[in-house]
Amino acid sequence: MKSKKYLFIVLFFLLFLSKVSIIDARLVKETDTGGSSKTNYLISTCEYRNDEGKTIVVKRELSKQKPNIDRYLNVKQTVDGKKVSFSSDDNTYYYLSDCPQSVNKKAKKVSSSKDEYDYKLVKTNYSKPLKSNKCYYQNDSGTSIEFVSGLKPYTSGKQTTYRYEYSVKLLTSDMGKQEDYYPTSIDFWDYYERFSTGGCYKTALYNPSGDGFLGLGASGLQFSDESNPAAPSGWKKYETLAFTADENAMKENNNNLKNTMDDATKAVEDYQKEQQKLEEMKADDSTYTEAQIEEQENKVEQLKTESEDLSSAALLTCKEYRDSAVISAEMEEKCASFRQQVSSWVEAGVISDFHSGCAMLGSLNDWLQAFFNFIKILAIVLLIVLGILDFVKALLSGKDDSLKVAWNDFVKRSIALIFLFLLPFILEFLLSELGVFDNNPSMSQEESRLCDIE
Repeated sequence: MKSKKYLFIVLFFLLFLSKVSIIDARLVKETDTGGSSKTNYLISTCEYRNDEGKTIVVKRELSKQKPNIDRYLNVKQTVDGKKVSFSSDDNTYYYLSDCPQSVNKKAKKVSSSKDEYDYKLVKTNYSKPLKSNKCYYQNDSGTSIEFVSGLKPYTSGKQTTYRYEYSVKLLTSDMGKQEDYYPTSIDFWDYYERFSTGGCYKTALYNPSGDGFLGLGASGLQFSDESNPAAPSGWKKYETLAFTADENAMKENNNNLKNTMDDATKAVEDYQKEQQKLEEMKADDSTYTEAQIEEQENKVEQLKTESEDLSSAALLTCKEYRDSAVISAEMEEKCASFRQQVSSWVEAGVISDFHSGCAMLGSLNDWLQAFFNFIKILAIVLLIVLGILDFVKALLSGKDDSLKVAWNDFVKRSIALIFLFLLPFILEFLLSELGVFDNNPSMSQEESRLCDIE
């Protein structure tokens, strides 16, 4: 009897193992080996013609040679939809998008020399160029992922070429530091195009290893552009991570910000130069006509407006990038230096003071805000306490209209409380319309946000 019991347990265990294997195999098929329609990305189309006028078209795609094992992408080549394994002395063509210069169709060879084989390259069509990038993801539970992709040197024998690789670093709440992560299954949703061309997905799903009975089950990583993507059915403890930063976008944003600051500095220099010229023209009014002086005044006024617009735009962008953590440490230092530069321009009277609208409250702003928060809490407590007391008194008095009076008093206090909460917005609107907050009437609502810049 005991032997049958043990046999049943062994059979059940083997059945479970086969179920896990089936699940894992299905996941791999869906994600990594689902065919060229899903896993490959067309990077170039190469057309060749021989002396007889015959042509062949070679399509080159990024694909995984060994799904879930290799962390790099090979170039898969097809002719008329059929995969062809071209050989070459130059391993570069196994990894990069460049079209070989000539092809030997029969021997299935390619060459970097146009004179090597009979089919010569006559036409190329390249997709988006391959780019490197770093994409960062994290969630509130302490899990973060850094996905790095790009061309990296690869040495085979005496030859060094470049191939497109990716790597993953993972940090969870129970790990001491970020470590390299090798998921059993990894899913790219749009033919590798997003990562291979320097983009980032909006969401990542991470499934830990040991997700299953007796610690069995594969770890996995899936990327998607959906806010709430569907996880594979075999994933039971997966975590959703939101996209936080894109290194390529960060570089582009920082570069644009630097250009804006440079443009602002040049505009101020031009303004100062033209302002000095205007003063010289006014001092020598016998040489210049009123029309010439007026034209110079308009030019100076235009340059001043441009200087202020560019300076405020740069300061606002610095603040936005700093708040959203898409600014490099180097650019943060440049922003701090630019803020000091703007302050010096303001002190010299070159541009208007962007903080002029904040002068009314000054350093009392934080204190007033804290005091008003206290008043709001006190008002809520008083509304509740006084309401309870009024209704208790009404019940104890026994008069018919006492409950009605208590209810009317409660409604009046509630309306007063609502007005108290709306008071800051009403005051801000009125003072903004009257220009009380703004010594410079031309300052826009957008520019008033500069009050938050230190």
